[in-house]
Amino acid sequence: MTDKIKRPAFVVVFVLLTAAQACVLVLPIYVAIFATPDSTFQLTGDSMLMEDVRFELLAVLLIWLVVTVYVGLGLWRGNSIARHVFFCLLVVVLLVETFARQRFIELPLVAIMSGLLAWYLYTKPNVKLFFEAT
Repeated sequence: MTDKIKRPAFVVVFVLLTAAQACVLVLPIYVAIFATPDSTFQLTGDSMLMEDVRFELLAVLLIWLVVTVYVGLGLWRGNSIARHVFFCLLVVVLLVETFARQRFIELPLVAIMSGLLAWYLYTKPNVKLFFEAT
C-alpha cells in the first residue's frame, strides 16, 4: 500500500500565483490582437506603433503564457522539471528587474529570496520528497 504524499502548502501558493498570472496574461494578448494599427505601445520609454510590434508582442506573450501554464500544472503534479523552470525563471526575472531599474542595492535581497526559494524547493524534506515521489 502506498501512502499519498501531501502537496506542500507553498507549492499550492506557487501554483495559484502561476494560475493567476496565466489568467492575467490573457488580457494583454486580447489587447494586442484587437488593438488598432495606429495605437501606440510603450516599452522602456520608447513609444512604438502597434502595427510595428504586434507579432513580436504576441509571440512573447503567448510563449510566456505557455511557460506559465506548463510550470503551474507541472508544480501541481510534482514535475521536477517544472520546479527547475520555476526557480530559474524567478531568479532571471528578479535579476532583470534589478539591473533594468539599476537598483543594485536590491541584489542582497535578490540573493536572499533566491536562496530561500532554493532551500524550499530543493532541500526542505517534505517538498523534496513530494517532487521525488511523483
